[in-house]
Amino acid sequence: ANVQVANYGNRDSLERQTTTDAQGRFILHDLFEGHSGYQVHVSAQGYTPQQLSVQPGNADTPTEMTVTVEPGHTLRGRVVNERGEAVVGAFVMARSGVFRWGMESVRTDEHGDFAFDSLPSDVQFSVSHPKFASTENMPLLLDQDELETVTLPDPGLITGQVLDERTKQPI
Repeated sequence: ANVQVANYGNRDSLERQTTTDAQGRFILHDLFEGHSGYQVHVSAQGYTPQQLSVQPGNADTPTEMTVTVEPGHTLRGRVVNERGEAVVGAFVMARSGVFRWGMESVRTDEHGDFAFDSLPSDVQFSVSHPKFASTENMPLLLDQDELETVTLPDPGLITGQVLDERTKQPI
């Protein structure tokens, strides 16, 4: 019960959602066709999310589908700066396979901590904060008892001088 089943079109405003009943049943009306055809996204707390292709039927002969979900993987982590200080409010995004644009994201708390509990095994992470350099497509260890630490590098800094080519004087 309470598994989210959704269908998305090519724009943010195109979305259909429902949740399963106590028997795990659902009905999703008027599916949108996206760039990759008709897709259904299935997600439940503690389980690996899935994105499935489907060919919808009509009211007289609806398509029946059975979705089997696997237990999700967990990750507990902490984002710190190069001095080991917590980075509060960092954006941590999980990406995987068909969810290349991001399947789930969280913000770090006042201790720099974050957690996920519904991840697939092939997930990678991107971590960003406006005051630090970002990290992209980082693999982290799943299902560990200890916190995974992510260090965001300080932003880059350069200094220099601009000179006139002919006079070699500053401009």
